[in-house]
Amino acid sequence: MNTAHSNLATAEVDWGPYYDAILDHPSTLARLALPRVTRWKRAVDLGSGKQNDARLMSAMRFEKIDSVDLSAKSEAYAGELMRASPRGFRFHRQSLSEYDFGTEPIDWVNSNFALPYDPNFRDIIERIRRKLCYGGVFSATFLGPKDEPYRMHSGFHTVSLEELQRLLAGFGISEVTEHSPTSPFFDGYTKQWHYFRAICIK
Repeated sequence: MNTAHSNLATAEVDWGPYYDAILDHPSTLARLALPRVTRWKRAVDLGSGKQNDARLMSAMRFEKIDSVDLSAKSEAYAGELMRASPRGFRFHRQSLSEYDFGTEPIDWVNSNFALPYDPNFRDIIERIRRKLCYGGVFSATFLGPKDEPYRMHSGFHTVSLEELQRLLAGFGISEVTEHSPTSPFFDGYTKQWHYFRAICIK
């Protein structure tokens, strides 16, 4: 059963301090998904934040990269990446629900800790499945029911492992791992996390 921990909308959250504080390296999710990618034409990063994963996509020479995020701070980071790697990189300042995946097949869709903040995440997963090319990769992090709400990390929707497995059933191969670390948030608060890391191949 999906649970919304609060009515806080992603658009109302100032993610700038978080983006500024996190390190400049790709997410563990993206690094684990990358070896599964076999085509390098088009990639999409949903909830691109500081553009760390989009930079990884750019370094891998994808012909087209769409970076999607509502945050003005994310747009500023995207501007830096666009100046450094202008070829085929586009930033879309909009919600994940609003993003139009376009008509071209996609080889890799990545979303690290972003889908749980969109109430339409189920529909988005199905849209991703339809848009992925055969053999395309979908990697995402989903928050579990035991994740501790805290500050900006509170307006999210959670899923159980069983529900997540049902949501991903349309993909040919799905690898889901569960994680429950206790670790500091960016401001030093020690938070109890509960999340699932999913890597799917169509």
